[in-house]
Amino acid sequence: MNLLTRGMKRISVLSLIFFVLIAIVGSQSYAQRTASSWARAAVDGMEQNGVADQRIMGNLRQNISREEFALLTVNLYQKSTCKPLKQPKEEPFHDIASSSYRREIGQAYELGLVKGIGEGKYNPRGTITRQEIAVLLYNTLKILAPNDDFDINDDLIFEDNQEIAYWARPAIVYLYKKDIMKGTGNLRIDPKGNTTREQALTLVYKLAMEKKFIQHLEGMEYAQKVPVLVYHHLLKNEENKQFLNNSAVLSVERFEEQMKMLYDNGYKTITLGQLESFVKGHIRLPKKSVVITFDDGYLSNYLYAYPILKQYGYTAAIFMITEVIPSSPQHFNPDKLNYMSWIEMEKSEDCFEFPAHTHGLHHLNNKNISFLVSQPKEIIEKDLALNRQLLNTTYFAYPYGQYNRTTIGILKQLGYSMAFNTKPGYVKSGDAPYELKRFSISPAVTMEEFKKIVETSK
Repeated sequence: MNLLTRGMKRISVLSLIFFVLIAIVGSQSYAQRTASSWARAAVDGMEQNGVADQRIMGNLRQNISREEFALLTVNLYQKSTCKPLKQPKEEPFHDIASSSYRREIGQAYELGLVKGIGEGKYNPRGTITRQEIAVLLYNTLKILAPNDDFDINDDLIFEDNQEIAYWARPAIVYLYKKDIMKGTGNLRIDPKGNTTREQALTLVYKLAMEKKFIQHLEGMEYAQKVPVLVYHHLLKNEENKQFLNNSAVLSVERFEEQMKMLYDNGYKTITLGQLESFVKGHIRLPKKSVVITFDDGYLSNYLYAYPILKQYGYTAAIFMITEVIPSSPQHFNPDKLNYMSWIEMEKSEDCFEFPAHTHGLHHLNNKNISFLVSQPKEIIEKDLALNRQLLNTTYFAYPYGQYNRTTIGILKQLGYSMAFNTKPGYVKSGDAPYELKRFSISPAVTMEEFKKIVETSK
């Protein structure tokens, strides 16, 4: 056998070994991403309802971390209440700055779902024990279903009673008797043991289904793109005398007709936080998802849009100009522009979230260029920092849709995570987060045109 033949055989053997290894690794990776048969319905249901994100779904056999379980409880809360969640005003723990779920941990803390491990620590990437999970689920349930009877007779004797912490026992007994959290057999709970992601998803799913917080939808279709609608001012037909030819003023009657059309055809509103997760590829959204936004913060949003949205169980975002927000409610005058007050903003937080639209730069210069791009950088930075601080938000909309690379750089530097312009178009996963498009809904948009905008399959 010559050297060339021996070399070729050696290459063939090495190639065979390489492809076998690739096949083994690939099959293991696929197995990790595929739910066990006993967990498949729960995993599918949690993904369908947007309670779990794609990072958690990536390796279902891995132990779930403390930050990931905080995300599940926050998403379950938002899914069941349909309320926008506030940004935490202060960081509750000093070790979550680099966490991918930093915002959700803060939200879970403010809702009373998590408390940390003491000394201002949360240990976000640490594993979470079964008894800690029981307490988190129990706390979530007490907030979401406060009228339930939590006075369960504690007559259970587990084989590992001595391992159950006193602070976890009420939660474990309740969940065990409700058939939500079962042990490892023979009345063993294994309270200090860890839980895989698919086991955790199954626990949350069983609780959510038991209390009808979510629905399991067979054959659910997912959105490839999401329409973001933008409105400004609303007036009744009979009272609109001063703004008849203003493209930013829509009739209350037309707005209500559009909301009814969305509701009658099965559309669901999503929050900006959910949209951000969609843009980043962390979650999938139902096909008929829509985002409703308003710009400027007019009093008509509270007076007219709020009750209509509440009627249909919808949420919306109002991008606020903080300089014009009055400290006390204003008398509504249809011939003038009145703004929502801080008091009215607080009263409507069950429906509205309040992202930023500059503090005092919502103006045009004599060349019709927005102050946001024409003022010195130092002034813009100061304005946007104050705007974000007052509203406690990370979302922004550009006045008049005008921005440039400098504007985006300032937003990034100040901690904003998403921004919208006024260019018509859909939002898709992977889009540039500071250049998201919206459809302006003016009086010129007919009902047929409105239907075409929200019908994303065309």
